Amino acid sequence: MCFSLNGGLYDEFDNLYKSFFENYQHHVSIVKVLAKTIEGLTKEELLDKVKLTSGGSSSRIIEELIDAGFLIFVPSFNKKKVGGIYRLIDEYSLFYLTWIEENFNIGLESVDSEFWIKKQRTSKWNAWSGCAFESLCLKHIQKIKKALGISGISTIESGWRHLPQNSIDQGAQIDLVIDRADKCINLCEMKYSDSEFVVDKPYVEKLQNKKKVFKEQTGSAKTLFTTMVTTYGVKKNGHYLSVVDNQLTIDDLF
Repeated sequence: MCFSLNGGLYDEFDNLYKSFFENYQHHVSIVKVLAKTIEGLTKEELLDKVKLTSGGSSSRIIEELIDAGFLIFVPSFNKKKVGGIYRLIDEYSLFYLTWIEENFNIGLESVDSEFWIKKQRTSKWNAWSGCAFESLCLKHIQKIKKALGISGISTIESGWRHLPQNSIDQGAQIDLVIDRADKCINLCEMKYSDSEFVVDKPYVEKLQNKKKVFKEQTGSAKTLFTTMVTTYGVKKNGHYLSVVDNQLTIDDLF
């Protein structure tokens, strides 16, 4: 369906956007830029990359993409529109732009019948699957709350990032922050792995830095919990026990 010239999903991308939007070229431009940026972009960054000016027309295009389910807006922690990011969450668009577009008109199945199987051990496949998994998690935040046992607590979901201000400043990004009314915050790490995820020393330092920078930059006095959301769970070694407070698996999303 995806890699044959006659496959149902091989040439459906343009038809999909044509069926939703008039003058769909700008919509596609935005989607293509976001497909290359896993962590998402602010509105200013996005418009700069697609060479659109800020205003009613560009805002309408973005809102149409959100309403149709192609994009999601993730507000920035403790803010409203300022600093929030847009992310591509349409599975087909991400798959098409990652794997099909660059090989269009070749008919990959006629070239290599095992094309997809061979790609599953590449860095590109890891990046794509990680992005797809994060999107899946962001679509199931209520399930994440239920699995954490906080469904009955009022929460605000957001993202957060701090860009380095100088050569010694350490930046950090947290894709999902669950700010709870009980004076706690879950800092969620969403990691795809084809087996049990292993926390090693460099990853411990990364998680510790994220928590440290978040606390310093936001000034939050709430209790911070590092929450891992993975496909098959996290191996409970010494590193895990030192930095991870709780974990969920893909089964908790459904």
